[in-house]
Amino acid sequence: MLRSSTGGPLLSSSALPAYRRLLRRATVLTPNLPEAEKLLDRRIDSFAGAAEAAGELSGLTGASVVLKG
Repeated sequence: MLRSSTGGPLLSSSALPAYRRLLRRATVLTPNLPEAEKLLDRRIDSFAGAAEAAGELSGLTGASVVLKG
């Protein structure tokens, strides 16, 4: 589940596939690391991994990606 900075739920796990499809309409994505991990369904544990994840998200959505630490 995606959560706000205060810990409250933003999106249930069952809505994640629809959210991923919706992201294809975006031109810029600004996920933080936990959000990117949820979207990609994998752990990001290094700077190189974050750069790779940003590229992967861009490839999946066609959007520019600013991955926040």
